[in-house]
Amino acid sequence: MAEKVVKVEVVPDPSITPFAKRVYSNHAEISNTPNEFIIRFCDAPILTKTEIGRSQGTIKHHAPIVAEVVLPINLFPNLIAAMQENYNKYLKHYGRTKNEK
Repeated sequence: MAEKVVKVEVVPDPSITPFAKRVYSNHAEISNTPNEFIIRFCDAPILTKTEIGRSQGTIKHHAPIVAEVVLPINLFPNLIAAMQENYNKYLKHYGRTKNEK
């Protein structure tokens, strides 16, 4: 008997609990294990001129982790492709940001 192939489209639905609250992040770090990728999102406060002025080289700027997402390895390539596709749409509509080369 032939194996039945069914395409499943996952639709995010905020009306279904649990719904993750929206958080702001201005820094992200990505790490991995053999089985998963971990993305930690932080909200790093802006350094003051005084803090910058007092520094002598590198500043260790501690920031709270506001969200951590763990993805199985097989999902990561699709995430990268979706992010690239959306970023290309952004560039086409808005152009490059000030901080881009």
